[in-house]
Parts: sequence; C-alpha cells; structure tokens
Amino acid sequence: MGILKEIVSKKKERLKDAKALIPTRELRTKIGNIGKTRDFKTAIKRSPDEKIKLIAEIKDTYSFTTDTPDFWRREGQEYPEHSQRFTGEPSYFRHVVAASKKIMERNKLKPEDFDYVIFHQPNGKFPKIAAKKLGFSDDQINTGLLTPLIGNTYSGASPLGLAAVLDEAKADQLILMTSYGSGAGSDSFIIKTTKEIEKRKNNRPVIQMINHKEYIEYAIYAKMKGKIKGVSLNR
Repeated sequence: MGILKEIVSKKKERLKDAKALIPTRELRTKIGNIGKTRDFKTAIKRSPDEKIKLIAEIKDTYSFTTDTPDFWRREGQEYPEHSQRFTGEPSYFRHVVAASKKIMERNKLKPEDFDYVIFHQPNGKFPKIAAKKLGFSDDQINTGLLTPLIGNTYSGASPLGLAAVLDEAKADQLILMTSYGSGAGSDSFIIKTTKEIEKRKNNRPVIQMINHKEYIEYAIYAKMKGKIKGVSLNR
C-alpha cells in the first residue's frame, strides 16, 4: 500500500479535477519504528477526463473507533487469540451499529432508504444480528453476505460483499457498507450507483466464481499452509 502516494503523485496532473477512487487501508509497518502507523485515506478528486466513468460514488464516510482489544496475534504466534464473548457486544456490534447509525443520522437517511447493506462478516450470524438491530431486512443484506459460502476473509469480507452487490445493483441505488477491525473500529460508507453500472456489468460475477470453487482434501491444505511440523515438504 506504500506505493499509493507514488501513484497519486505520478498521476496528479491527469486526475487534477477528476473523480477517482484510490482504495486504501491503515498500514502497520515493522520497518524502522515498530508499530508505526500510516493512514492512507480514500482520495476523491475531480478531473475533466471524460474517460473516467464511475459505476458508483462514495457519498459520505464515517469512522467510529475505541481502544477495545478483542482479537490479537502476538509476534511469532502462529494462531490469533480473542476475548471470547467480549468480541461480540462490546466490540463488533458496538462499533458496527454506532458507525452505521451515525452516518445515517448525519445524512438524514433511514434503513428503508437503502437498497443494499453490507457489514463486516466474521461469520454468517453477526451481520444479520447487526442488520436487525439497525432495522434492515434480510433482502437488503443477503446479496452481500458471502461468509456462509466462503468463510471469513477478514479485511476482504466487506469489499467482497460490495463486489457481489455491485454485480447485481442497478443505477441510482443506495448502498450502506460498514467494516470492522479489531482494536477496534468501524468505517461506514454511503455509496450510490451511477447509470454507468448498467453498461459495465461484470462478465464473471462474484457469485459465479464462488459457485465454481474447487474443494481440496485436508492433507493438501495442510501441505500448502505448512501445518505439518518437522517434515520438509515441497509446496
């Protein structure tokens, strides 16, 4: 992600007035000062370049963070640990619900104003509970709920859900997406699709790729992940 600044710098002139999205995340690096944090925020610019046509626009963002360490992996540990039930109400639900409520309040929107909603999905249960707490229906959340099909993809869960929603969405529809990260914090986004989405449908939708998955035996998985200790295996 460190290359983002370079990309922005090199394309600054071309994107001077334009609307362009640069996807980013918080980067924690162990080079130099251990634990140093760099924040790369979403950059939206305007450009006269008519070739840049967006299928959707981010209308607003809202972040809700606290010092709530519910899930961690110490240096050198192979597996993470979490605070049992503490990872539910005071962590996931508190942050996802608060961020979602605040961004809706600020934009004077209600759950029924949205066509789709996507929440971070560590499992198939938490997002549905969060949706119910906020007043969203199953129809609004089901399209982007992929964890029951492919498991927890961690930081990729919300973007994958959004990709699945954009595969189905039509022009001028509103989407609410709220992520979650242990530590803890949630980022909420209000996204509106444009007419361009009708012209640029993905010829390989996310759900189609999921349906074409290939199952492997546990022995192959263990070999690929290096789980068999003390034995030298070629990956």
